[in-house]
Amino acid sequence: MSGLGEVTEGQDVLPEIEHRNRIRATVSLLRGPLPTEAELTANWPADSPVVVSVICATYNHAPLVDDALRGFMCQQTDFRFEVIVRDDASTDGTQQILHEYAERYPKVIRLVLHERNTFSAGQRPVYEFPDYIRGEFVAICQGDDFWTRADKLQRQVDQLRRRPDCIASMAATLVCDVALQQDEVTGVSDSEMVYPGLPTRYHHPSSYLIRAGPYIEIIRRYFIPTGLYGDTPLRRFLAHYGRICTLPEVVSVYWVNQKGIWSGLSEREQAEQEFINSMRIIRVAPLGVKRAELSTVIANGSRLAQQARQPAGVRGRLAHLPYLPFVAIHALMQRLVSARSARRAGRSM
Repeated sequence: MSGLGEVTEGQDVLPEIEHRNRIRATVSLLRGPLPTEAELTANWPADSPVVVSVICATYNHAPLVDDALRGFMCQQTDFRFEVIVRDDASTDGTQQILHEYAERYPKVIRLVLHERNTFSAGQRPVYEFPDYIRGEFVAICQGDDFWTRADKLQRQVDQLRRRPDCIASMAATLVCDVALQQDEVTGVSDSEMVYPGLPTRYHHPSSYLIRAGPYIEIIRRYFIPTGLYGDTPLRRFLAHYGRICTLPEVVSVYWVNQKGIWSGLSEREQAEQEFINSMRIIRVAPLGVKRAELSTVIANGSRLAQQARQPAGVRGRLAHLPYLPFVAIHALMQRLVSARSARRAGRSM
């Protein structure tokens, strides 16, 4: 369990692995020895129910997944948690690594291994996880991301138990962009915060802890019937179900390497997917979520219209025609906002 992505002499050093090793070197959680299962579970009450279900989707993550698994196994808690890893028929040795961990931690890790790739057939991992979740809370971390603090789960469970009005706890994340060779922290704050709706800062799902009941309902009621997936729709619905509290520290790393479901899309494809997701949300969501999503639909529609004009000429003009109404509405909304700002400025003089 040394982590297949670690660089050793004689290897062809890839930029991604070099970048990954630089980040690893800054995370003490990844440098120490793994605990035994007895050590991991020493503070768990005997015969206690699962408190947190950690859900992890993997596909061809062999050079990276060791970090995610180490982050899970190094959590220090006074409650029982489980790790559910769903692999979508990896071909690069990911499943061998998963088996090694499951053999070492049989009371903690549950594997769901597919022999055939289901993503190519339209099946998203998020649709399957509700069938396996047993905990009171759900934590999310994909196989190429990882946690950086041993107290992540403990602190977030404690926070949500202090705040029964909150549906989820979120925290800051280090976003590592392999292509740009840039690292940037998102979601950081000076102290714990509570938001009545969506937080003003972006928080990545690798930092989430969510109450399991509402999470399962959101996936089964809104995601599966409509084909929704991704963290943006999830945030929209979470904000409708309850308040969101945050921790100020960085607790995870989000690995952007142009191989993921989202990061692998072009800018145009991302805009199209956001537009489709917003339309699906408006079609099925409660009224409060519909209202919040309308401005997003209009803005994305306008952005797609501008992008569709490339290439120029007849092809571009035809491609952007379906989005023209959104351009007009977006322009009208901007004029209304400008007029309102001008009136406020006039009253303050």
